[in-house]
Amino acid sequence: MGKWLSPDSKIYQILSTAASFIALNILWLLCAAPMLTAGVSTAAMYTVTRKMARNEYPTVLPDFFRAFRDNFKKGMLAGLVMLVPLLLLVLYLFLGLSGGTEANALLRCLSWVAVGIIGVINSYLWPLLAWYENSLGNSLRNAVLLPLSNPFIALAVTALNLLPLFLLLRHTALFLRISFLWLVAGFALTAFVNTQLLRLQLKQMTPDEDPLAGLLALGGFCMRIEALKINGVSEPLGFALPFPELSFRVRDTKSKKAAQIEVRLLDAEGRILSEREGADLDPAGVELDAALSPRSSYRLHVSVAGDAGDCAQAECSFETGKMEEPWTAEWIAAPKGEDCHPLLRRRFQVRPGLVRARLYASGVGLFEAYVNGEKLGEE
Repeated sequence: MGKWLSPDSKIYQILSTAASFIALNILWLLCAAPMLTAGVSTAAMYTVTRKMARNEYPTVLPDFFRAFRDNFKKGMLAGLVMLVPLLLLVLYLFLGLSGGTEANALLRCLSWVAVGIIGVINSYLWPLLAWYENSLGNSLRNAVLLPLSNPFIALAVTALNLLPLFLLLRHTALFLRISFLWLVAGFALTAFVNTQLLRLQLKQMTPDEDPLAGLLALGGFCMRIEALKINGVSEPLGFALPFPELSFRVRDTKSKKAAQIEVRLLDAEGRILSEREGADLDPAGVELDAALSPRSSYRLHVSVAGDAGDCAQAECSFETGKMEEPWTAEWIAAPKGEDCHPLLRRRFQVRPGLVRARLYASGVGLFEAYVNGEKLGEE
């Protein structure tokens, strides 16, 4: 029994994942209940599902409320623009369908078409607000244009989102029998599936870049920050970085020069360790005056405002290695004189409650590391 429920067991991982979806679903329902905050709650949910899709092991409660806070103002405004018309159409359809008169058949049909169009836009708008720093106008424009690049994915995502609404209006009895599925985890699971579909669509548009970069070409000029690197490496992991330096590129801007550049270095808890700002900062190399600790995670936040009024923000993360910290491990090797590629293996116990861990290894030559048969890293 204890072996089945150890953190490495499949049963434990399945139960942990299920608990995360249930918790996320409950948070979304509670925060969307006032209706006016439904859009903000949806953007926060997509922030968490994106981390799940990228295997970033999100902490559901803190990540959800952090995203809820960050998207509150823009999400409230977007909700008034997009959700209110949708709710009015749904109300009309519900009353009209219940009446069952043939005279309004054409009008009801047109209303369903309008619900579908607004549903498509909503299906793209909330992920874009959650995943990309942009103005509400540009986000709406991209939410209109992006479905045209892959109508099949757009149809699938919209159908998943409108399924409970369709069942409620056309098959009310069936909806009431299975509504507990959405109350338990249905909305969160739908958002996760949609996240995977949208990531696939965006990656098809820009296979060699950040998947989100492609949507900007649809919306015309919209400043974006890309190619964030720390000491020349994209999101380095396990490096010694005694003097961190950030470099980045600004693209698709209508400005001729930067009016303001801000760079912040934050630790894993969100505390600001170093902050640089000014129009004269060089994107080719911004030195950060901060003493980094070994085996620690950090985030870099960059914001740029141009002289033409456009702006953009971006973030990247990195993690230091042991740096000058002494090694306490002992060398292990195959018996001397044997010409082979040895397999060195050791069993170990994982403490309950462990969320993630790092393996620090040093080898003379090349080596590959595996845990439970799965290769670690991409090198």
